[in-house]
Amino acid sequence: MHVDDQRGKWGDTDSPDWLRYFGLHAADLTDDGMKDIVSGRYFYRNPGGDLTGKWQRVDFGRNVDAILCVDVDGDEFGDVIAQALPDVWWIEAKDRQGSQWTFKKIGNVPETTHVNSQGFGLGQIIGGGKPEVVLAGEDGVHYFEIPANPDDDACPRTHITTEAYDEGLDIADMDADGNLDLIAGNGEEYVAWWKNPGTGKGDWQRYIFGTTHPHPADRIKGMPGVPSPTISDVKADWSLSGTLPLEKA
Repeated sequence: MHVDDQRGKWGDTDSPDWLRYFGLHAADLTDDGMKDIVSGRYFYRNPGGDLTGKWQRVDFGRNVDAILCVDVDGDEFGDVIAQALPDVWWIEAKDRQGSQWTFKKIGNVPETTHVNSQGFGLGQIIGGGKPEVVLAGEDGVHYFEIPANPDDDACPRTHITTEAYDEGLDIADMDADGNLDLIAGNGEEYVAWWKNPGTGKGDWQRYIFGTTHPHPADRIKGMPGVPSPTISDVKADWSLSGTLPLEKA
């Protein structure tokens, strides 16, 4: 299935000129039961059927990198989280087909060495309510809460850690306590997980798995269906809980 071979890149509009988009997420944004795609500054409408038809592309109208889909305000229109760091945006469709979109800035995260972040995800960090938006920046990893009234209220931001890199991350319950924890790396120094205290506060405690020297950890992904290990299990064999590619120069 070929969706788009004519898409632009971040560097076509903003510096650096070599930079591409990092975001890619699939979700039903048109309420037709079929998953659409967002990536970079584009929304792709699912053609239905056997998916071989034309995926109509809609430009969001500004240079952003769409990274996540989440129902922000509970209405029938699609919602997308996008980055153009240091700015983080909530983008909402103006119609059921996603033909036009509106923008609301929800917060800031410091620019990374690649301008935008390669580490992001959704997870129920705080019990109840909507899932939190987790996003890495130059100063570590943050999460944003989606308020009950997002049109009027701010999205509170909590700083999980300053000790993680702005590459891949994942969210999983590492110690089987019912709270989703953070898994991330710090260049080639180490791969670790940070324990969610369950209090809504930041500065989570870190547990180091080991080092990936001489190569920096790149993408980190949990393994759905694998039972969550205990802390002692993790220290003994962290391969129970995730997969880890390395980035080589």
